[in-house]
Amino acid sequence: GQALVHYRCSSEQQLVERLARIDRAQADIVLLEPGDAAGPRTALHSTLEHLRVPYIEVHRDRPDRPDPVLPEAGPRLALVSGYEAQGYTLAMSLALERLGFADSENEFNVGT
Repeated sequence: GQALVHYRCSSEQQLVERLARIDRAQADIVLLEPGDAAGPRTALHSTLEHLRVPYIEVHRDRPDRPDPVLPEAGPRLALVSGYEAQGYTLAMSLALERLGFADSENEFNVGT
């Protein structure tokens, strides 16, 4: 079976430390909402350059007020931005497709 694990980090440092420990044995894909850590040259950007697991960057922003995004780094598969809370659903659908579970994409619920 597959498992979905959620980590909430309260700082960029926590996020960097968590991502630095992830490898293929722990995850096949990462959904990443960088929040305030999105910037051109941050510790997060450097960590992503060395990430061994593909990731999808997702933002909960509006089309008329986009969040800052990270410069493309490491194994980023997609950038989901401008869809507000629906961005999480889109990112999850992309992840399921990548993992070969496209037929299962309607079998999950994203609570808001």
